[in-house]
Amino acid sequence: MVQYDQIIDQNPWWIQAKYLPVEASWPHRNLFSTLSDDLSKNLIQLITGLRRVGKSTLLKQIISLLLKEKVAADHILYFSFDKHAIDKNSTSLEALIDTYLSRRLKKRVFEISDSVYLLIDEIQYIDFWQDILKRYYDMNKLIKFIISGSQSTKLQGKSKESLAGRLIEYNASVLSIDEYLSISGLKNNYKTIWDCQLTHNGFHELYDYHYENHLHLEERLPAYLCYGQFPETLQYAEDIKFGYEYIKESVLGKILEIDIPAYYSIEKVNEFKLMAYHLLTNSSSFYELQNIGRELGISKATSEKYFSYLKNAYIIDVLYKYTKSNIKKGRSLKKAYAKSTNFITAINNYQLQYYEDLPEIFGKIIETYVWQRLISLFDTISLWRKGNREIDFIITNQGDSLKTILVEVKFKNKIRNNEIKYLFSHAADIGCQSVIVVTKSTMEIQTISGIDAYFIPFYLI
Repeated sequence: MVQYDQIIDQNPWWIQAKYLPVEASWPHRNLFSTLSDDLSKNLIQLITGLRRVGKSTLLKQIISLLLKEKVAADHILYFSFDKHAIDKNSTSLEALIDTYLSRRLKKRVFEISDSVYLLIDEIQYIDFWQDILKRYYDMNKLIKFIISGSQSTKLQGKSKESLAGRLIEYNASVLSIDEYLSISGLKNNYKTIWDCQLTHNGFHELYDYHYENHLHLEERLPAYLCYGQFPETLQYAEDIKFGYEYIKESVLGKILEIDIPAYYSIEKVNEFKLMAYHLLTNSSSFYELQNIGRELGISKATSEKYFSYLKNAYIIDVLYKYTKSNIKKGRSLKKAYAKSTNFITAINNYQLQYYEDLPEIFGKIIETYVWQRLISLFDTISLWRKGNREIDFIITNQGDSLKTILVEVKFKNKIRNNEIKYLFSHAADIGCQSVIVVTKSTMEIQTISGIDAYFIPFYLI
């Protein structure tokens, strides 16, 4: 049961006049503006995503915004269920809300006549949280819930059903390159090809930007790709050892050794962790769960369960071969990608100099980064393969302004025509007018058989 003293401890603005959370002065992530703009919407706001990407910070910054806008301090409740001394059950969530209403506001639900904001952190620990929030939401729309969680199995599914029409979901991903540059205190006028449009004029605009900024960007990129995608690692920007330990222990360790095993009752934690490390190390590769299971000495059924757990915990995701049939999609070739390039580098202890010295190692990291960028921008991404020919990414169905674009990753600067000629033949077959070849730092346009090929450095994707 949640005690009133435990609630007060997490809400110091009730006690101290003009109090603002320390996070008020921290840089805002891009998602903050969307969250704040949507505060006026009569919907429950759910922030999902990996551990340690800043979900709690976003909640504290929303609180700071509300306090600055002169919302009464008593009308703002924050509570995290990630505390060891807190009972994590549905009774505790009901007790939290009822105690807040009766002890702090001294009102019953139907008596609330002004907006109150309940910000609840790590709500995935609570079974049936959807039903509880729905009950209060339906009784009084002036109760505004803003919640966060790190385990999609417990956050999605039921929430889509019982909270249909009542909930809006946001994904807090790892830091993007522009957020990394901004939070690092570096000049941030970051542009990509998508900001300039995929046209000759847009390319030339981006070319000018690249000419002025490429040295600055390339200097920062290895650290970002290796350990700079989590906000707390930026406090020790030059300490790769700290960055890797933080990612392995505070992010992956907590998820793979504690969160997932506890929730799914996994007994053989070591083999589960080995499978996770195998998939992360081989990010951007085709996979067969039966083969992985055989290699690790586990059954196909177990490997399938483990894979779904990793996907639900935002550790990995899947890219499917292009097909128009959803039935064929499930049986088709597919690749697994790490949700952060930092996972790959940390568990393998890759060094910053590998960026220049061992491009064959960094190739997988760059392809993973490009995938990470594309899924943040577009709804429909797939791969193409026929025989031994393969195209890394196909962007499709993006409206009138963008139909189909082929994207091939080549982490080098000297690319021979015979390495990419299949791109043009496939583009011609499907009526595609543009292809992107992702390079290390080369930037140019080639037009072959009426098809424009834009050679773009990966950091401008």
